[in-house]
Amino acid sequence: MLNRVSRLPQSRCMSHPMWCALALITSMIILGGCDEEITERESPTLVVDPDRIDLPAIPVGQSASKTVRLTNTGLTALQVIELNFSNEISSTEFSKAHPELPFLVEPEQSVELTVTYAPQDGGRDSGFVLITSNSSSGRLTRVPIQTTIGAADIVFNPQLSISPDPCDTDSVTWHSFLNLGATPLVVNRVELSDSTSSAFEIVGYRITRDAQTMPETLASPEGVSVANNDLFEVGLRFTPDGPRELIGALNLFYEGDEGSPHQVLLSGEPFKTPVEVTPASVEFGALDLNQQSPIQEVSI
Repeated sequence: MLNRVSRLPQSRCMSHPMWCALALITSMIILGGCDEEITERESPTLVVDPDRIDLPAIPVGQSASKTVRLTNTGLTALQVIELNFSNEISSTEFSKAHPELPFLVEPEQSVELTVTYAPQDGGRDSGFVLITSNSSSGRLTRVPIQTTIGAADIVFNPQLSISPDPCDTDSVTWHSFLNLGATPLVVNRVELSDSTSSAFEIVGYRITRDAQTMPETLASPEGVSVANNDLFEVGLRFTPDGPRELIGALNLFYEGDEGSPHQVLLSGEPFKTPVEVTPASVEFGALDLNQQSPIQEVSI
């Protein structure tokens, strides 16, 4: 359109002034649209990597840090104006380290933002880092922060083998779950899997609180809070019904972890027939050469 307008004879424009004015306005609109497209493409763009901050739920008195990179993928300088925590974040538990505000991030360059977590009490914390900048993706960028408790914070043996005592068929085997995380584990339920042999039976629950020496018997595991250094135990009774090995699985369901349930694989050995030998030892004493010893009887 611009080329066509530039080749118009002056006499034609003089005879058709309205047509030329319309052509000029149309050309300006096209030019303005191109400039807008170029400007948007050249604008600074903030990219946060990783785009969330996950911190472990650690005991009080310890700290953990996570660093993210703020990268400018645009063609002009990115200006970071403010960096704040959202209202849900406690300034006594979280701190941040970054260049002095405001600061510039040149095209294809990055700066580091480090968030440190030092809990003052137990529990889970979450919120956002709020970044105010001139990014083309938006003036305000939210970076989620969350403290997590992982399956590794719960220490337990994933396998339990039970050898029954034929002289004590009521014996109970206790299997323990120790919470080493800062966030309490809240038990929902404990159950045997559907495929578990009927020879296995859950017969009790107990918990030993931190700094206590004697376990507390629990009527039900539902809603029990297992805090840091607490030991939660499940009592199992195994009564074999044949000569073969029996198997099953114990599942501990709880709140606050994607790893739920924790599973313990069970195996039980069949009864072994006890053998008693009387006497336990036989002594023949000193004998002369070719002398036959007296017969000793042994009962089995």
